[in-house]
Amino acid sequence: MKTKDPHTVGIRELKQRLSYYLGIAQRGRPLSITRRGHAILTISTPRQWAVDPELDARLEELEREGFLTRGSGGPIGLHPRITLRGKPISETVLEDRR
Repeated sequence: MKTKDPHTVGIRELKQRLSYYLGIAQRGRPLSITRRGHAILTISTPRQWAVDPELDARLEELEREGFLTRGSGGPIGLHPRITLRGKPISETVLEDRR
């Protein structure tokens, strides 16, 4: 293991020992993910970030002012399927490869 702090881990180490580090986060210790020595992400359990009343009050205020909309937790960014006339693109790709 390359990292000195067990709650800070590089991407490569995280990929190699994902279950171990997720266990640390699940036990209530925030886990900082680094890329080239710079923190890029923090993993924590929901109870660690959801119980901050000041943050929740500020988010409600921003929502009332119209600066944000809280999501429902469902999927986002789904677009209708695009349909094209003519032969399928897969056939065109196969022809181009020949």
